[in-house]
Formats: sequence, structure tokens, C-alpha cells
Amino acid sequence: MIHPTPKRLIDLPTHETSSLEQFSVLTYEVGDLAKNLTYVKRYAWVDQGRSRIHKVEAEIAMSDVLAQLVLMCQREGWDFWHLARLGQERMREKVERHRELGE
Repeated sequence: MIHPTPKRLIDLPTHETSSLEQFSVLTYEVGDLAKNLTYVKRYAWVDQGRSRIHKVEAEIAMSDVLAQLVLMCQREGWDFWHLARLGQERMREKVERHRELGE
């Protein structure tokens, strides 16, 4: 279940960064998330302690990704929660299509 938060995460001066610069930060955060998820899997059987550390780092990276998405929506004037619900609906439709096709 998605729970809405306040409309504005932070007050962003529009002149400080462009949406493209914001997107660059988002891709950096996604890369950090991918790196840590890879390490979680890599160390899962070898070093449980190290795997747990990377799991925490992956959670932090995911929170950074979400924050960047909220900021991007804020910058563009998009309703983050509307888009999140739309994404859920689209994912359900895709899963149903794949099930119908036997995939």
C-alpha cells in the first residue's frame, strides 16, 4: 500500500539544477543501488556479515533513489503518488499478460 507524504519533499530553488542534472544524480543513485544489491548476492554464501552490511547500504541507496524520484516529480510538477499508483497498475497488467502467455 502506498502512503502519501507531504506534497513537497524540500523547497528547491528552480535555478540551482535542471531536470537533466537531477536525472544524472538519479542515475548515480541507481548505480549505487545496483552495486550494493550485487554485493548482497555475492557475499550471501561467503560472508554473512558483509552481506548484511551491503543490504543496509542497498536500503540506503534505495531511499536515495526514491528521494531523487520525488524531487524530480516536484521539479516537473508531477504528482509522485499518482505516478506510483499508475506504475502499480501497469505492473499488475504486465504480470497478468505474462501469466496469460504462460511466461
